[in-house]
Amino acid sequence: MKQPRVSTFFCTFADDMIKYIQLLRPLQWLKNVFVFAPIFFSNNLLKAEYFWPTLIIFIAFCLISSSIYCFNDLKDIEADRQHPKKRKRPIASGALGVSRITSLSAEYDCLQSQWQSY
Repeated sequence: MKQPRVSTFFCTFADDMIKYIQLLRPLQWLKNVFVFAPIFFSNNLLKAEYFWPTLIIFIAFCLISSSIYCFNDLKDIEADRQHPKKRKRPIASGALGVSRITSLSAEYDCLQSQWQSY
């Protein structure tokens, strides 16, 4: 029996989103939690005037690092295809197109600059 088109669309969309999330490497964002260390150790973590600006810095760092990962994957695409582990990454495997990633990385740079202007 043939699957409905809507189901196929959502499966494809979900697969693409998983690939984009893998590309952005959110597990690496854990390192950015250290921006909260100063307000944590000074007992100011729960004070809004310290927490919200620090949260914005955290988000900006996450956007910057993801953008750099995208650019690095684009730059090293041929070497990554030869590497036993890196060849499974979304760009090196061909799961995501280079033009889509270039625009995504540029959008992240724009978002990051907007966050920094805050």
